[in-house]
Amino acid sequence: MRALLFAFTLCTVAGAVGAAEKFSSSNVDVRTVIGFKASEAAVQKVLPSGWEVASPTSGPLKGFNVSINFIETITAQDAEGKSVEISSKRSRPRMPKANPYRCSGAPF
Repeated sequence: MRALLFAFTLCTVAGAVGAAEKFSSSNVDVRTVIGFKASEAAVQKVLPSGWEVASPTSGPLKGFNVSINFIETITAQDAEGKSVEISSKRSRPRMPKANPYRCSGAPF
């Protein structure tokens, strides 16, 4: 009975959260990621105190510890489907990291 009550409560709350969402815009991006392997000591210097480098152990960027993400927006539309001006192309440097005092790794 408790499981049924829990499931009902979960579905009710999830429905309320979903109902609060409102579509605002959509976009199509092209993203290119370039990964580099830099000196662990050099990368560790730029991370906040207590954070550690957490390089991927598998996949196409296995072992990288610095990456640059290039993001180019191809098209963007508002909620009515009208074109939105594309402001600029973006790039951002990232480092795979993990804070041992928090949840799992996240890009920097």
